[in-house]
Amino acid sequence: MTAHHILTATLAGAAAVTLAIAIPIAASASSSPQPRVAPHIVGTWPNDVNMGGAGGYEVWNTGKVVALNHAPYYGSAKASPADIVGFAADGESGGYWLIGANGAVYSEGTTCQDETLEGPKIEPKSGVVGAVNQKNQYNEGFTMVTAAGHLFTYSCVFTF
Repeated sequence: MTAHHILTATLAGAAAVTLAIAIPIAASASSSPQPRVAPHIVGTWPNDVNMGGAGGYEVWNTGKVVALNHAPYYGSAKASPADIVGFAADGESGGYWLIGANGAVYSEGTTCQDETLEGPKIEPKSGVVGAVNQKNQYNEGFTMVTAAGHLFTYSCVFTF
């Protein structure tokens, strides 16, 4: 049970109105779980999943993905307890990655042509705020960005 301090104020006027505002008192971290952030849209991204494609993607912190205007839909992530903060498309393979604030990577569709996604030797465990798509003619992948400005690059490793 969370402790509250009740602040009461009486307003003067034609009719007296009493307002009661409950203000939570900080409890120790061990006595109560961290509150979940309300579901919200993290951002929208163009349809880079299929090159030159129309539409785009709406991504929610809960892992929900909404494909817009003919963009291919490959699924949503079950992100709990990690909130989704980023999105990166794999235009070569036909899929996308959802990036969690805790450094988790959720792959939807075919990514890395079903080969291996390789991350850095030290991976982030928290503080991730987004991702930048790194797809070019030599690489498929993305770079995670943390609130402190650290970059963590993930690349597809192919074994032919």
